[in-house]
Amino acid sequence: MLPSAIVDRVFSVAVQELAAEHCGTLVQSRIMIIRMILQRCPGDMKGAMMCRTYLQLVLAVLAVSGVVFGDEALRVRQLTPQQAREILQVQPRAVSDVIPVETLSVEIAAILASNELGLEFPWLTEVTPDVARALSAHRAKLVLHGATKVQSQAAVELAKHAGPLQLQHERLSADVLLALSAHRKTLELGISDVTVEVARALETFDGVLDLWRADRLERTVAEILARRRGILRMKNVTALDDDAAAALAGAAGQLQFSLTRLSHAGLAARLSTDSCHELCEVTPAALEQLTAKSEDLWLSLDSISDEQAVILAKHRGRLTLKKTRSVSAVAEDLLALHEGPLQIPDLQRLQSAGLARKLARHASTGGLRLQRLEDISQAALRGLVEVKEGLVLGISEVTVEQAEVLQRRQRWLSLPEVRRVSPEVSRLLAQTEGVLWMWGLEDLSDELLAVRLVRGCGRNGVADLSRLTAVTPECLASLATCEGKLRLGLTELTARQAEYLARHIGTLELPELRGLTLESELVLARHTGPVVLPVLQRPVQTAELAAKLKTLRRVRVQPQLP
Repeated sequence: MLPSAIVDRVFSVAVQELAAEHCGTLVQSRIMIIRMILQRCPGDMKGAMMCRTYLQLVLAVLAVSGVVFGDEALRVRQLTPQQAREILQVQPRAVSDVIPVETLSVEIAAILASNELGLEFPWLTEVTPDVARALSAHRAKLVLHGATKVQSQAAVELAKHAGPLQLQHERLSADVLLALSAHRKTLELGISDVTVEVARALETFDGVLDLWRADRLERTVAEILARRRGILRMKNVTALDDDAAAALAGAAGQLQFSLTRLSHAGLAARLSTDSCHELCEVTPAALEQLTAKSEDLWLSLDSISDEQAVILAKHRGRLTLKKTRSVSAVAEDLLALHEGPLQIPDLQRLQSAGLARKLARHASTGGLRLQRLEDISQAALRGLVEVKEGLVLGISEVTVEQAEVLQRRQRWLSLPEVRRVSPEVSRLLAQTEGVLWMWGLEDLSDELLAVRLVRGCGRNGVADLSRLTAVTPECLASLATCEGKLRLGLTELTARQAEYLARHIGTLELPELRGLTLESELVLARHTGPVVLPVLQRPVQTAELAAKLKTLRRVRVQPQLP
């Protein structure tokens, strides 16, 4: 459990915020929920006075009533020794404990330093040498968010810290930085302007130097940092001029940026492949250096030229072309020769059967998802349907020839962009063996297809047809056999349609229904499960349906997951 003082503070803030907007009964119900979280779900807490997971739980409850309060609500001046020990005793543990104190004594620092996990201090502004010496015994990550007053002697003690060290203040003196350079692990600094003076102070630091806030790097600074033997990480730098790139090409250590363009082959040789996730332009010479590393490689190239495909085919690690939409026919055949796993999730056109088979062969456990795919050849489609996991295709129309191929699917198939299908295509899709999802369907007149769309939807499943506005009575009767949640896009509901839907036993959601006749209300009130009518423009007239909707709103404490 959290210290009683913390619990009292949370409830005090919650009562004040909630009371301003809601009646006493509702306030008390929310407070009871928070107390229940504290008493029954201690494992969901992060184990600190301002633990993030715990706050998310509290805020999730308060958000139901539209109430928002910030992290400052749990900020405290200082901790007692007993409170510090209680924080470290909360089980199970998470990644780090957040300690929102404004001041820290040597005694409390020594207690917290015994923590096996990370420590974060959001509001601790001053770190004295004695406190730093006590904290240096801590062996996990130490984060000083607001430390604006750090003496050089305190920095000497902090440099002895055995774990990663992060100081988020934007300005630290050269003396402090020089002292910190004796640190042997990861040093994360929030300095936004990396000057020559800063670079010289950090030149002798051999660990991982993470300047995460800096967004530019000049040539003179690059020349100094290139002499470091440790890793240089500047993930906020997206571009380098030619002079800076040339200076970094001779770096002794590995480089990590977030570059969008790369033309210098020497720099590419020193770059970590993690630096290429946002790379949208790269010269052939630089690409040769990247692919020679046999490491997992992510690129954001919009299109792949034939020359680039020749180079990429030689790569031996996992290759992800996450923003590639256009690939020539020749490039498709070349990429099919790539020896490692290959993913092209944003591909819009696919003609090569060889590339299709390769994509299917290396699909993840979540299925092969080609949600932007607009054009596919029959040969490529035959290659894709062999995927052992699920298959998502972004095509907006399904021809009879394509449906004949798709009907052979043994696992789940999703066609989210298909709006309408012909009777012959409906008949063929209804014969697929796996689960079939067609979330974008607007018109449904084939009863067999309707049966197929809800088959396999158990009590915990969802039959989502939220765009369906036109449906025959026979199809509606088939959809009503769904045992789980049924979501339809109907904007109007006749009494006959309501009669079919009343037979449904799960949750019924009609998110687009704006009006109901009295006759339809009376029939729909016979539905035995929850009914959700979020945009109904006037109150319902029948007491039975009104009671059902009122009960539903009362018991829904949190939004339902999709």
